[in-house]
Amino acid sequence: MRTLMAIDNGELTTKIGFQGLLAKLREGLPLTEQEEINLRLRMDRQLRYFENLHYHWQLGVLDEEIWQANLAGISGMHRSPGFTYLHSEWPDGFGASIFRRSFVELVVSFRE
Repeated sequence: MRTLMAIDNGELTTKIGFQGLLAKLREGLPLTEQEEINLRLRMDRQLRYFENLHYHWQLGVLDEEIWQANLAGISGMHRSPGFTYLHSEWPDGFGASIFRRSFVELVVSFRE
């Protein structure tokens, strides 16, 4: 399941031109309505992927090596312009309210 989710995320990344969206944000350029929808879709899917891994790690069914590698991914996502753009008020905004509390707290911990 983890592999399929990663493949789906990669395909979506390419399909929507995710790197181009991040480049626009880094340059301070506005996103179109469709670009913002695409960014939200991609970031929400990535958050769900990491939330799923976090849950499995809490259950003890995810290898520690895989978890440690994904902690780096979560940290990078948290610092990305896409996350900042969509979730500037994390965890107080709407975005965090749809995820498991323990996962929200993990993401918050990368601010400290």
